[in-house]
Amino acid sequence: MDSQKRARILRTMLVEVPFALVFVGWFLYRALMQEMDVSEIFSFIVALGVLFVAESFIHESGHVICGLLYGVPPSRIQVGYGPSIHLWQDGHVPVSLGLLPCGGYVEFRYLPISRRQRIVMYAGGVAASSVAAIVAWNFIPHHLDLLRTETVMAFALFIATNLFGTAPKDKYSDGDAIRGLLAYR
Repeated sequence: MDSQKRARILRTMLVEVPFALVFVGWFLYRALMQEMDVSEIFSFIVALGVLFVAESFIHESGHVICGLLYGVPPSRIQVGYGPSIHLWQDGHVPVSLGLLPCGGYVEFRYLPISRRQRIVMYAGGVAASSVAAIVAWNFIPHHLDLLRTETVMAFALFIATNLFGTAPKDKYSDGDAIRGLLAYR
C-alpha cells in the first residue's frame, strides 16, 4: 500500500469516523433519554436523508456558481454517487441524481483560469454549505432547538468530510484538490 493511500485511510479514520460517531451518539442519546417512539425515529431518518440530498445540492451549486463567475461552464452535474438517474438537461449540461444521496460532483468543460480561481471554485461548495448552516441556524425557530442543533451538526459533518475526508475511487475531495493546488509551485 503506497503512502498516499495510507494517508487517505488515516484521514478517513481521523475525520469522518469521529464525526459520524458523534452524530450517531447524539441520535442514540436522544432516542434513549427522550424515549423516542418508532415514528419519531423513522421521521429523523427520513429528515436526515432529505438533508443529505439538500446539502449535496447546495454544495454542488456552490461549485457551479463559482465556476460561472469565472466564466467556466459545467459539463455535468451529479448530486449523489453511484448509479444515477438522469433528471434533466439544462442546455448541454446533464443533471443527474445518484443512488447514494451524500456527495456529488461537478465536471467543468475547461479550466483556463488561475490557480487562485481554481481554489475558489473548489472551495465554493464548502462556502455554500457553511452559509446554508448559518441560514438554517438562524431561520429554524428556537422552539425546535434539537432540529437546529442536528441540522448544523450534519452540515459540520458534511463540511469536514469535504475538506478532510476521502472521495470515491477516481474522484478527489474538495480538500484534496485545494491541498494539491496549494502545494503546486
